[in-house]
Amino acid sequence: MIFWIAPSGGNNSYICMKLIGKETGSTTTYHDAGTHSDGKQIINIMHYGTRNENTKVVVAQDYNNVKNIMSENDVVIQNYIDDYRELLLINWFEKNQAPLGNEPSLRYGWKSSWVTWQQDLWKDVSKLPVTSAVCEWMCKLWDNNFEDIKRQKEIEKVFNWSCMYKSSEATVAEFENIGYNYTVKEHDSWLASQKNIIDIWKNIRENVGNPMNVTDDIWKGIAMGIYARNNNMTRQQVENHFGLTK
Repeated sequence: MIFWIAPSGGNNSYICMKLIGKETGSTTTYHDAGTHSDGKQIINIMHYGTRNENTKVVVAQDYNNVKNIMSENDVVIQNYIDDYRELLLINWFEKNQAPLGNEPSLRYGWKSSWVTWQQDLWKDVSKLPVTSAVCEWMCKLWDNNFEDIKRQKEIEKVFNWSCMYKSSEATVAEFENIGYNYTVKEHDSWLASQKNIIDIWKNIRENVGNPMNVTDDIWKGIAMGIYARNNNMTRQQVENHFGLTK
């Protein structure tokens, strides 16, 4: 069994499908053939009780939640979000467009429900509640000790995910580092499938100097978070700077 330790938004279904040699096809999101497939070859830890003889990969965000169910024969790999952490949020918002289940933990685990929740939480303190909420999340992700992305020193095998957005060659080398085969052709195909994500990323980066130029409130928040990091500012300071504070 492979235990894949990673936050949501980390291209986890796609990578895990490659680890077990499962055909991926070409699409923006790979959930339906990955962690949400009926075959259960790849499952999220919250569905561990439904695993079967076909299950080859368990995806979990919190390493401590799965340590007690691992055996010495299991392979443990951390998908470490070493750079380009803004892409983690772009992926999360762009790929979690619909409810994924009825578990209480998924109540706010998809875009629309999260936006509604955050609008209510921030409406009294921000002129753009969702932008402020996303900026807060983005600023937390810059902290290497933030629980969602903290490097787990106990895990020896590490996949440094930023390679996926640097070059196909770098990604092939990263797969080799954790003991798996991958090709430039496969990665070129994946990059083509992610055009929408990469275009959003490009637009955000081009407007970091003035996040209010970005049309979508979510992407505004990511741009503000990058501006805060670049200028050593807190979320509150960058909100004040761009006039969001009520």
